[in-house]
Amino acid sequence: MISLVIAKIILSCLVLVVAANLLVRSLVKVSKYLKISEFAVSFLLLALATSLPELFVGITSAIEGVSSLAYTVVIGSNIVNLSFVMGITAILSKGIPVSNILKRSDVTYMTIITVLLLLLSADGSISRADGIILLVIYGWHVFTVIKQNKQFKYKNEHKTTGHFVLQMLISALCIALLIIGAYTLVDSAIVFADTLDISLIFVGLILISSGTSFPELFFNLAAISKNHKQIAVGDLMGGVVTNAALVIGVAAIIRPMYLEAIYDIRLSFLFLLIILVLFNIFMHSKKELSRLEGVVLLVIYFTYLISEYYLQSFAS
Repeated sequence: MISLVIAKIILSCLVLVVAANLLVRSLVKVSKYLKISEFAVSFLLLALATSLPELFVGITSAIEGVSSLAYTVVIGSNIVNLSFVMGITAILSKGIPVSNILKRSDVTYMTIITVLLLLLSADGSISRADGIILLVIYGWHVFTVIKQNKQFKYKNEHKTTGHFVLQMLISALCIALLIIGAYTLVDSAIVFADTLDISLIFVGLILISSGTSFPELFFNLAAISKNHKQIAVGDLMGGVVTNAALVIGVAAIIRPMYLEAIYDIRLSFLFLLIILVLFNIFMHSKKELSRLEGVVLLVIYFTYLISEYYLQSFAS
């Protein structure tokens, strides 16, 4: 049983790696055809695509009346993206230039939206009105990204319409493979967790959220290997905004969220705020997110994992 689960995990990882590499190539070609920046493409298209696992979990849990699962997955995914995935990306890319991103204030928007989500859920619930607020903010942010796209340079290369359609089909196939691979990985992780008798909250905050963040991780590894660092950063920051605003907003409108176990995820709240503060300091301190700062983010993430594990073990 365990050997089969491990085999599925390895196979899922291979699918994610291959799909991520192909998706990088296709999105770069799409951006050149549309004459828009790689950052905007990654923020608007890829960030939404790689957040589809979280969105699917949110919609499904809302329909089934288990809204707290969607919330814990989003909180956990944003922690993983901003600490583990961003840390790995900064280390392997030997620093990530951020000057263009800071001009657009995307770091500030991302922080405001994430903090707003925490404030809206402070009373233990997220109403339909809260969901509408989050969706309106998400829509406004997308509009801002599109409007400010002219501030970015792009390479004007002539591509035929047929070539563009082909790349879009390849991108769609790769996105589908990323989602399938991520869900297979999540399912395998859940089975593995059940076998080891790990708590449900730990599964939601750590295992499922980590599994749904695998598309971002593998895509970013592929992006930096081809020196497309802005795509990597745009995907991560766009993914955080998409999770906090779109995923929770849609789930709350389908069915209001009542977070009975919100007290049990207080540690995750704290670590998410710490990571946000550090991330803002790192991104505004100079013109790049350095490898050392990536290491700091990784240390924070593993500290969070250990702390959450012992907290859940003590609670049980």
